[in-house]
Amino acid sequence: MDSRLSNLSVEAASYEGGPQDRRKMNAVANSHEEWPAICSPQEIATVTGGVWTREPPVSITAIRHRLDLIEQGLGNFLFVPELFAKINGTKAREVLLGCAEAIAKGAVGIISTSRPRNLASDFPCLIVPDPSDAMLRFAERQRAESTAKFVAVTGSVGKTTTKNMIYHLASALAPAHRSIANYNTGIDSISFTLCSLSKSHQYSTAEFNEVRDLDELVRLYRPDISVITNVLWEHIDAMERQGFAGKKAIPRLAYLAAGVVREMRDGGICVLNADEQNFETLAREVARSEKAKLRTFGSDPSCDVHIAAMELGVHGSEMRIRVDGKTFEYGLALPGRHMAINSVAAATAAYYAGMDLGRVLPSLASFRPEQRRGVRTIVPWGNGEIVFRDESFSSSLPSLRSSFAQLEMEQPVGQGRRLAVLGQVGELGRTMPSAMLELAKEADALNIDRYYTVGGDIRLFNEALFDRAKAVPHFQTVEQLRAKLHDDLAPGDVVLVKGSDAPYRDFSLNGFVEKFSSKGSAKAIDPPPTRSRHRLIFAGNTYFGEFYQRKRARSASINYIDVFGYDYFGANLRDLFDGADFAVANLECVLTDQQESPLVEQKDHVLAGNPEKTISALKSMNIGGVLLGNNQAMDYASDGLSDTLKHLTQAEMQHTGAGAGREIAQQPILKTLDVDGIPFKLAILSGYEFNESYEQMGYYAGKTSLGVNSINLTRLRDQVSALRAAGYYVIWSPHWGSNYCLRSQEQTYYARRLISLGADLILGHGPQMMNEIHNVDGVWVAYSLGNFIFNSEGEYSSRNIPPFSLIAEIDLTRSGSAISGNLHFYPIVCCNQITQFQPQFVDERQFTQVTRMLNSIQYMDEGIGRDMQYNQIGGRFCITVKLF
Repeated sequence: MDSRLSNLSVEAASYEGGPQDRRKMNAVANSHEEWPAICSPQEIATVTGGVWTREPPVSITAIRHRLDLIEQGLGNFLFVPELFAKINGTKAREVLLGCAEAIAKGAVGIISTSRPRNLASDFPCLIVPDPSDAMLRFAERQRAESTAKFVAVTGSVGKTTTKNMIYHLASALAPAHRSIANYNTGIDSISFTLCSLSKSHQYSTAEFNEVRDLDELVRLYRPDISVITNVLWEHIDAMERQGFAGKKAIPRLAYLAAGVVREMRDGGICVLNADEQNFETLAREVARSEKAKLRTFGSDPSCDVHIAAMELGVHGSEMRIRVDGKTFEYGLALPGRHMAINSVAAATAAYYAGMDLGRVLPSLASFRPEQRRGVRTIVPWGNGEIVFRDESFSSSLPSLRSSFAQLEMEQPVGQGRRLAVLGQVGELGRTMPSAMLELAKEADALNIDRYYTVGGDIRLFNEALFDRAKAVPHFQTVEQLRAKLHDDLAPGDVVLVKGSDAPYRDFSLNGFVEKFSSKGSAKAIDPPPTRSRHRLIFAGNTYFGEFYQRKRARSASINYIDVFGYDYFGANLRDLFDGADFAVANLECVLTDQQESPLVEQKDHVLAGNPEKTISALKSMNIGGVLLGNNQAMDYASDGLSDTLKHLTQAEMQHTGAGAGREIAQQPILKTLDVDGIPFKLAILSGYEFNESYEQMGYYAGKTSLGVNSINLTRLRDQVSALRAAGYYVIWSPHWGSNYCLRSQEQTYYARRLISLGADLILGHGPQMMNEIHNVDGVWVAYSLGNFIFNSEGEYSSRNIPPFSLIAEIDLTRSGSAISGNLHFYPIVCCNQITQFQPQFVDERQFTQVTRMLNSIQYMDEGIGRDMQYNQIGGRFCITVKLF
C-alpha cells in the first residue's frame, strides 16, 4: 500500500469527531458542498396550497423535519415538525416543541397545520391542511423541473454507504443532492428528499428499501441510473410475512429489488455486482424490464467495470479498476472488503452518470462514513490506547462476516486482544436459530479473543459458541454490557462494536468508552439469619404468553416458549423466591386446553395458558398461590374458569378472586406462619374493579354463577370485619387502573375506602407498570406492582414509559415478644424488548431512575422520602417501608 494511503489511514484512525466534523473533512475534496436556493416563499405556498402568516424575506435552501438532521452551515431552511408524525397526535405535539430550537439553528419558517403556540406572533408559518400532502406536491414539482442525473440505490446491505459515496464523487464536480441519513422507506421519505432538490443540482442520489413499495417510490424519483448492491439472506422476516419462505425468499427479494428499474426512465442503466452470490437470480429479474440496460462490475475481466486489483489493509484499501480500456487507481481510507466493493459500485454508477472518473475517484481518499457505520477511533486507556471500530448502526450476516474478517486483520499492541461487541442482527425470520448456530461455528475458528453479546437473536450465537472461553455470558441490557466491558478493557485492545440500531437506541460507541464512576445511594444490608426471618412474596401480572408467543412465531420472530421453555422466564428472579414461606402472583390467563373462546369476537386479547406447564413453572419458583380477580380469568367464559379452578385445585395451588358464586369468589387465601413461636395469621383478598363492558360479557360472579370477584365495598365491609376480628392481617390485592397509566383519582378513592373498612395493606396490579407507593393514614398502598412474568410484546418504548415493575416482600422477624414487619419493594426491568422475555432486578443506575420516578409521581405530602429507605438486600436494590 502506498504512502499516500497510509498517511490518510492514520488520520482516519485518530478521528473522533461527530457528523459536523466529518462534513468539514469531506469538504476538503468537495468544493461544491453548498446550499443553493430551492424556491421562493411564494413558490412553495403556491405549489402546496398553503398560506403564509408572514413570508420569510429570503429564498429557501432546504426543508428539514428533525433537529439532528440540520447540518452545520445550513441556513434559510423551513422546518416541518409534523411531516413524519401523526397530525394532531402525541408525536406531533412533542416535535412542535423543537420549533424554537430549529429557529435557533437557522430556520426561517415553519410548515405546520397550525401556528405553534411557543413562537413569536410575527415568525413566518406556512399553514397547510396536511404537511405530508404538501411535501408530496412540492416534491413532484421539484422533480419535474430538475435536469439533474438521478441515481437510485437499493439492495439488502450497503445502500447508505454506496449512496453517500456517489454523492461524494458527484460533489467533487458540481452541486449535488442526496437523501438524508438512511431515509429509504415510504412515500414521505422520498418526497422529503426531493423537496430539497434545487434546479442548480446537477446530480441526485437516493436510497430505497427494496421490500416496501419500491415501485411507487421509484415512480416519483424516476432515476437515470439504478444500483442494486445485492440481494442476500436479509429481510427474510418480511418475506415470510408475505408468504415467501425458504427457497422462495431470495427470488422474491430479487423481484422486489428489481422494482427500482421497472419505473425508471426509458434507456436507464442498472448496475449489478457480478460477484454477488445471487447475481444470476437478480439479473434475470432486471432483464424483464425493457427500460433498463444491465451493466456489471466485478472481478471477471468481462465485466463492464473490472476490479483489476483490490489490496485490503487494516486502515483502508488500494483499488485499481478498468473501464472501457482505461485504468483508474484510488485509495480508500476505510477498512473492509464490503467498503471496497461499495466504492466500486459507486464508481460504476458515477461513470454511467457521466462523471469523469479521473477527476472524482481521488476524492474517495477523504470519504468518511456516517456516524456508527465504520468510523475507526483511538481512545486513550491507562498507559496506552484502545482502537474502537464503530459499526453500531446496523448488522446483518454478510456484514458481520466482513466485520469479523476485518477484526482478524487488526494487530493489537502488546498484550492487546481482539474483542467483538455484538448487538441485535434481526430480519432473519424463521432461519434465525440455524443462522446463529452456523455463525457461531465460524466464529469459533476465528482469531478473535472474546465475544460480548446483547440482544435477542445474538444470544443464540453466544450460547452456541463451542469455545466458552471466548463467550462472555450474555447481557440483557447495554448498561450491563458496558460495565463489564469497561472492567475488562486493557491497553492495546482492538474492539469491534457491531449491531443494529434497534431495539437498543443507546447501543453506540460513545456509550462504550464512558468512564463509569457512579456513587451508590443505596446502603447494603445483610438479611437476618434465615431461621428468624419469615418471608411472604407478592408478584404482579403473570402470564407465560402462549397467545403472544404464537403471534410472534406467525410474524417470523422467536417463540421463546418453544425455544427456551417455561422455566427460562423467571431465571433471573428465582433466587428471591427460594426459601419464602409463601409466594403469590396475579395469574392473568385461563388454564385450559380449549381451542376456541366464545369471547374471541368481543376481546382483542383472549389469554389461555398451558395448565400443566404453567403450574409447574410457578411451583418451580416456589409460588404457591394465585390471584384470579382480574380481567383475563374469564376469557374462555365459565367453562374456561371451571378448567382453571379444577387444575389449580388438583395441583394444590391456593387461589382467590374467582369461583362459583360471589361468596366463594371473594373467599381469601388464609395462611398462618409461626414466627419463632408467635403465630402470624394472614388473609389475602383479590378482586377486579367494576367495568361495564366486562359486566355485559358475564365476567363477574353472580349469586351462584361462576365469575371473578368484583370490588364491592358493601360485601367487603362484613368480610374484612370478620377477618380482623379473627386476628388476620388483611392484604387486599385489587386489579384496577388503565394499562401503562399512573393511578387515577377513582383508585385513590377506593384505596381510602378499603382502608376505612380495615385493610392493613394494599398491593394492586393491572397497569403493567409500577405506580405510586403511598402511605394513607398509616397504611401502605402500592397502586400497582406492574408485570412480573408477562410475555406480551409490551408498549413501554412506544409509549415512552419507564420499563419498571415491582416485587413486594413482607419480611417478618421476632423482636422480643412481638413480630416486626418490613415491606421491601424490589424493582425489576419488565420490558421484554430489553430483557428478551427474562425480567431482571435493576442495577444501580436503573434503581436511581426508579427512585426518581417515585419522587416525580408522588403528589401527596405523606410517604416518599421520609418513610422510605433505599437498601440493598442480598445484592438486590430495594425500597423498604416499615409495616409494624
